[in-house]
Amino acid sequence: MSIGHQLRALREKANLSIREVGRRAKVAPNTVSNVENELHPPSLDAVVRIARVFNHSVLLSSKPYRP
Repeated sequence: MSIGHQLRALREKANLSIREVGRRAKVAPNTVSNVENELHPPSLDAVVRIARVFNHSVLLSSKPYRP
């Protein structure tokens, strides 16, 4: 499962908005959206910050982002 799919599943399970995840992770909401939609590769810092919101370990995917 890709990072984007993992993030969306965690966010929906926690019933959080993209904006709320961004606020808690101290990243821009569009960063969260871009990760979920696999539009741009996220920085490792952003992935770690977002994972901490969910108290979840980071599972990196070998699946490349679509262009």
